[in-house]
Amino acid sequence: MRKFAFIAAVVAAAAGRAVIGLGVSAPTDVAARSEPTRNESNSPVAQTACERITGVVSGSGQVDRLAGAFVVPAADFVAWQDTRYGPNAPRIVGSQWSKLPPSSPLTVCFFDGTFGGFTKPPTLAAQVYDRIVMIIDSTGQPYLDTAGFRATTLVEIPRRKP
Repeated sequence: MRKFAFIAAVVAAAAGRAVIGLGVSAPTDVAARSEPTRNESNSPVAQTACERITGVVSGSGQVDRLAGAFVVPAADFVAWQDTRYGPNAPRIVGSQWSKLPPSSPLTVCFFDGTFGGFTKPPTLAAQVYDRIVMIIDSTGQPYLDTAGFRATTLVEIPRRKP
């Protein structure tokens, strides 16, 4: 649990990651989309891997459900990190995943629930988030990607957006 908290703090502190959901307006069509009632997945392997880290994720709050589980190449994930919130949103500079070979598989897990306690800039009030995105590398190690909100952190297969 302590290892996850440290990793979450480091990831959250880098480039304002924990606050990426704050002040980001969703595209107009996002509000009209409905939340899936079942989890979405492109692979039984992704589903199983994400289910295995539910206990780690619970260290940051209450997990209500696994909303999505996907296995994607590292290059697709890095492109998605840079484009998922639209053209005027904050960008990741030097994603740790860009150092991997482009075809290296990453498992991306979307968890819904109530999450808080993440490191934040001192000028911002503490937030309670309702969705977190976790990455599982090829060794099975989980990493926090972002803490955000269902309205702006959509469950989708990570890939570059136009």
